[in-house]
Parts: sequence; C-alpha cells; structure tokens
Amino acid sequence: MTVNAPISQYVLSSNTTSYKAMTTADFQTYINNSSSFTITTVSNIRVGASPETSAIMMGNKATASSENQLVFSLPTNQIATSVVVNGYQTETNCDITVNGEGPLAVTDTAADYTFYPLSNQLSFAMTNRVWANSITINVAQSAAEAAISFGSDFLSWTGTECAASALTSATWTKCSALYNRADAGVQTAIKAASPNVSGTALEQAIARYDAALKAYPTYSNFLARSTAAGSVLGLKTDTLPIALIASLSLLGILATAGVFLLKKKHQ
Repeated sequence: MTVNAPISQYVLSSNTTSYKAMTTADFQTYINNSSSFTITTVSNIRVGASPETSAIMMGNKATASSENQLVFSLPTNQIATSVVVNGYQTETNCDITVNGEGPLAVTDTAADYTFYPLSNQLSFAMTNRVWANSITINVAQSAAEAAISFGSDFLSWTGTECAASALTSATWTKCSALYNRADAGVQTAIKAASPNVSGTALEQAIARYDAALKAYPTYSNFLARSTAAGSVLGLKTDTLPIALIASLSLLGILATAGVFLLKKKHQ
C-alpha cells in the first residue's frame, strides 16, 4: 500500500492564458493546487490578463484594497508558516498584505515577497494590480509543528543582533507581531514550551526569550512568561549588553579579591 506524505507546500499558479475574472465558485478551476482549499473571497482576481497572461492578476487600480481581496483556508489542522508571492506590478504605489502583515511595496521587476502568517486562513489584500507568477505556501501539519516554526524564525531574526549585543526593539516588535498573528492553537503551543538551550528550536527560542527580557527589561513580555524577568539562561555571554557583561565581570573580580584577602588574613 502506498502512503502519501503530508503536503508541506502548495505552489499556486494559473493553468490558463485565457482571460477570466474569477469568482469564488470557479477559482479552483483556474488555479493549480488549490482544490483542497475552502475559498471564501475572490474579489478582483483574474487570470489571462495582459501584459502577463500566464500569471494571476491580483487587484484592480480603480478600487480600494478592501475590494481587492483573496481569502481562503487550508485543509483542517494545516498552518501556513510562510507565504511567498513571486510577482511584479506595472502600476505605481502598489502594496500587498497577507493577514495584516505588511504592506510590502511591489516593484515593476519580478521578485519574492515573503509573509509569515502562522494561520490556517490566508487573507491577501492589494492596493493596486499585482501579477503573481506563483504563490508558494509552506505549511505545518499541526499547531505544535507550527510553533516550532515560530521558534526557528525567532532564533533566525534575533541571532545576529544578539551575537552583537544589540537586540533592537524593531526586531523584538517583529517577533511579537509574528506571535500575535498566529492562530490561537499555535499561540497555546508556543506558550506551553519550556526553555532548553539544547532542545527543539522552540525550546531554544523560549530560553533566548527569557534571557533577552532579563537583558532588555523594557521590551514587551508578549508571551506573558512569569519566569522571563528572573533568568539569563539561554543567552550566551557574548549576546548580553556590554553593561551587563561589565557588571558580571566586576562581581567576579570582587569575589576573587575577597577570597585572596581572606586567605592572607588567615596566614
């Protein structure tokens, strides 16, 4: 018996070069790899539109972004961890958002625009026309798996700045926004994880999260962790702010001096 591997990626593309202003009812007819989706909204989404008749045209320059929308849900339990829109625009002032993330300004040269929804439902909105050559959706098979993806993104986004002892509030806000966009089940799985510097990507991320809040106490405790303010475990010494490193070093010197003087006194 052949057992099919779980779908881990969908690549959406047009299967026609004939012009069609699609409706919710016929979206799956013209878009490859969308047959298992639940389509909710298809507004100003076309295929076969000039100048790129092989692409998916998303949006209309004559309408507001609230009317340029594509909304659909993945199969039950699947969570989109990232969405990559490969496309371009021929108009000016063209932005795209996915689940409220963005807007990203689309240029007139084909490029990848990446979003991180951590959600079962995807909602695209455009302020103008975007010709999408493809839309790649990377998926997790459960909330727990999606939570690990959060951990990987958290570690990736904070890694360089932590190594330079310069974790910025902008990066912290980016991580907070990722968590806030996540479906409730994913948020629950994230908050249930324990810190472990040798564990999964999520456990390592929680360890770094706790340490970061100790090092940067003014940053938002968006995971509402009660232990975060009392721990520096999980953040390497070279990722701590210079002032904190200096304080720890001074304490070490004083402790050593105290032991030396105590020995001299007893001699």
